[in-house]
Amino acid sequence: MIRAADVLEQLRLASGLDSVDPAEELFDLGIDSVRLMRLTEGWRAERPSLDFAAVAGAGTVAELLDVLGAER
Repeated sequence: MIRAADVLEQLRLASGLDSVDPAEELFDLGIDSVRLMRLTEGWRAERPSLDFAAVAGAGTVAELLDVLGAER
């Protein structure tokens, strides 16, 4: 199971920011496609069918949480 709190922490660490708000635009966090691909590989451990195009298509962090089916 993918937890929203875990995803937010992973995004915070990947971005180097102090915090990540679900309303923020994903790419405004400074996470490039290579980092996003690495994060996606980790999430696939919990959800093997996860599609990178769907992850990359998420506009906001909240939309990403929806794509991941993250428990909030």
